Amino acid sequence: MTVIDYKGINLHGRVVTGRLAVGSVESCESYLRDINITPVSCRDREQSWLVVSGLDHLRLSTSSLRTRVKLANHLQSVARMLESGVPLHSALQVINMGEREGVMYRGFALIRTNIGNGEPLSTAFSKTGLPLKESHLVQLKVAERVGDLAPCLEDISASLLWNAGFEKRIRAAMIYPMIVFCLLLSLMFFLLVFVVPSLAKFLAGVDGELSWQTRVLINASELLAETGSSTYLLLILMAGICVFFFRRWDRARLFYDYAMTHLPVAGRVVKESELARFSYELQQLYGSGVNILDSIEMAHQIVSNRHLSFCLDIVSEQVRDGVSLGDALRSSGVFSSECLQMVQVGETAGQLSSSLLRMSQHQAIKAGGSLDTLERNIPPALLMMVGLFLLWIMVAVFSPVYSVAIQTSTVL
Repeated sequence: MTVIDYKGINLHGRVVTGRLAVGSVESCESYLRDINITPVSCRDREQSWLVVSGLDHLRLSTSSLRTRVKLANHLQSVARMLESGVPLHSALQVINMGEREGVMYRGFALIRTNIGNGEPLSTAFSKTGLPLKESHLVQLKVAERVGDLAPCLEDISASLLWNAGFEKRIRAAMIYPMIVFCLLLSLMFFLLVFVVPSLAKFLAGVDGELSWQTRVLINASELLAETGSSTYLLLILMAGICVFFFRRWDRARLFYDYAMTHLPVAGRVVKESELARFSYELQQLYGSGVNILDSIEMAHQIVSNRHLSFCLDIVSEQVRDGVSLGDALRSSGVFSSECLQMVQVGETAGQLSSSLLRMSQHQAIKAGGSLDTLERNIPPALLMMVGLFLLWIMVAVFSPVYSVAIQTSTVL
């Protein structure tokens, strides 16, 4: 008998896992279906390969930036082959042949299988778990209905590449501050563990009052020496409590997101990047034929900041009540006057699609400018912070040594 580890979904939609001693993987799948469990994966414990089944519920791990860029390039290749007259199934087969293994290989293999079973491309994509948003799937459905699939795939590819490029810039901008922050923490740990104890012993027999900087440094070193590992455990516990608190309590998350959008320089980056993503998705959806209310609601889903999401809720509610898009955007209080003018002129002239395109381009330029400002301000700000930190350390360490030297020279 072979021992099989399985994972499936029961009638209540819950994921169930377990282990069965059966003759083969196929027998495990058949048994799971007999007891009303849809198999998701079955793994032979004595082998290193994974048998994937239950295509309707497969979810691949595809959240990496590299995967999204790769998917965008593949979609662009499929669009170009469709424009050249290549059938969809053959185009997908060409993409699949270029992948030897991994997420993309399995994902496009499942798409080809689903299309071979008569399913449309949008449904086939929704069953693979590849990193396409709901708005992208809606665009595919509209394109399939009007028979214009190639331009839709190019638009989705452009959307994935734009979002991935902006996210990559934000990550690159954060690498330098994180490195400096880690170096400062390492330097502080080295001082508190190795340098300050020796300084405290040296100053133990010195007459006179120590400066407050020196006392703070010595007290911190003594606290770290007395508590030891419990200090780190306490810090980790406090961090875990804060993360749990902000994830579970919506009001706390709303306050945090509100504070993030009102930071001096980084707040503009957060706000403009979220609005740029919203505007880009809104323009893509409305341009592909989705009505304006559904476009707003689906584009709204990509906004992760709760404060901005709450403001955009007002837009969808007012549009649902019959208010014009320009007035609804104005009532949200987060869009610039330039964007509002573009939308209002487009509504008046009956050219809302082109106005939304110009608005998304304007928001993208503003987001890029805000990120450029942040990248320019980070180095001098970090340099100033490091300089103040080193100045404080020098005052705390060398001021008592200088006082001892003066006392010694006076005695002599």
